[in-house]
Amino acid sequence: MPPEEAPVSDHTPIGLLFAFISAIVWSLNSLGNDFVTKSVSVWTVSFVISLCYLPAIVFIRYEQGAIIETTDKILTAVAGVSDFLALFFGVIGISLSPVGDASAIIFSKSLVCAILTSIFLEDELHFCDGVLTLFNVIGVILISRPPLVFGNADVGLKDNVDTLVGSIAALLCSVFGAFLLVTVRTLHKRGAYDMAAIWSVKATTGYLICAVMLSIRLEHSQNMSTLLDWGYLFVVCAAGVMATGFTYLALRYQNASVVSLIGTSEVVLAFIFQRFFTEDIIDWMSITGSICITLSPVWYGLRGIIQLRRSGVEQQ
Repeated sequence: MPPEEAPVSDHTPIGLLFAFISAIVWSLNSLGNDFVTKSVSVWTVSFVISLCYLPAIVFIRYEQGAIIETTDKILTAVAGVSDFLALFFGVIGISLSPVGDASAIIFSKSLVCAILTSIFLEDELHFCDGVLTLFNVIGVILISRPPLVFGNADVGLKDNVDTLVGSIAALLCSVFGAFLLVTVRTLHKRGAYDMAAIWSVKATTGYLICAVMLSIRLEHSQNMSTLLDWGYLFVVCAAGVMATGFTYLALRYQNASVVSLIGTSEVVLAFIFQRFFTEDIIDWMSITGSICITLSPVWYGLRGIIQLRRSGVEQQ
């Protein structure tokens, strides 16, 4: 989830470096998820990752809870639940779709966030937002290849069912990720943002839901039988924590627009890892769809940089 953005300092090259390292580690996290879900259920992966956020309970600002309004508490709960759902659907998307395809669709989050802010926060939408929406839809269709559009008998197409379900899961990941960003922004404006509280809700929600599902689906109790399974799961958890930390450091030295722009390199890295470490084939439709989708974060990143520089010039 996005950390609280700190004031930008003069050490911008360090911020750029941390942002790029974060993109690399997030790509490794996606690759690790792809490996681990071949032998470990998505419920187990989500359960263990959720537990990694449980120590955040210690850092909750309990004194703030007595003074914030009920609406803020509800928004905090919505943010935490959205954060877990984004994690869960992201794991499903990567397990069923190629790493590069799922990573590209997840980057629809910036566009979905712009649409949600126009609905709930009354931000203004521009003509470019409509064009980006059209390109995003085209990109998702090219990657997911629904049978209604492409049929089932075309030679060379990937398995339609897994690809379609994985693409829908990745899209839901971007939607809930956008809900998270919108609620966090709202909490910032209301002065009630508590990252530890959001993480605690995320951990608790994931723990309860995944624990129940693992208890019901008893066959999953045998899926952690080898040391390699535990190794993959450890890498996924460690990469997720490290990527979050590097994102925090990047935002400490650089503004969010630049960090978001550099973050798009994650899609390119995901395709590179897919090419060398998985058996999934990269074709022109996946590449074209990914380009259509990544236009949104690139545009919003550049627009944020331009607006930041204009405001800096006006202040001078």
